[in-house]
Amino acid sequence: MSDQIDLTTIIFALVALFVVWKMRTILGTRNESSANTMTEGKNSSQVANIRSDIRSADEGSDEDLRWTPFATFGSDMWQRLDQISKIDPSFDPREFIEGAKAAYELILKAFSAEDLLTLRPLLGKEVFDSFSAAISDRQKKGAKLQTTLVSLDRSEMTDIKIEGNVAQIIVRFGSKVISFTKDQNGVVLEGTSDKVAEVVDIWTFQRDLSSSDPNWRLVSTEEPH
Repeated sequence: MSDQIDLTTIIFALVALFVVWKMRTILGTRNESSANTMTEGKNSSQVANIRSDIRSADEGSDEDLRWTPFATFGSDMWQRLDQISKIDPSFDPREFIEGAKAAYELILKAFSAEDLLTLRPLLGKEVFDSFSAAISDRQKKGAKLQTTLVSLDRSEMTDIKIEGNVAQIIVRFGSKVISFTKDQNGVVLEGTSDKVAEVVDIWTFQRDLSSSDPNWRLVSTEEPH
């Protein structure tokens, strides 16, 4: 009987040891799997953060992009755009360029049509006086200027000057134009009536940024040297 009890005890002990070993094996596998899952989760999170940092570095902050593509970050042009914005927070270089393009076309047409009424609010005093004198001279000679803007291909800000609250923005225009002057009999005196010319104009627009008047006026015109 004693041998039987000892044998039974040994068998139960072996079974218990087997069950404990099996449970530790299963639990150990699950814990290792959970640990791997947690590690993978951390690694994925780290990779996502790295990718986010790279993307942010590539895209740049809003502060670094606010004047793109009109100026290079940190350049003199960039700093002057900042100056304009501090005086007039509503300033938008995109709206300015669109307005300059519209003014370019309107001024060319008005000068050709001898329309001083349209020209006056668009021009500074010196430019207006110069345009007015040229129109008066044509009229005395009985000559007529005809100008057709075929296309306006380029318009870019090339420089900015600021004195106090007064800002000047220099814009370089590249256009295709048909322009000629004819006399009373229709004879072409200057230019050609059947040839498109490529023209580059450098115009300077000025505005008192502290003024309630939002209009920029043309204060200087020149051709590139």
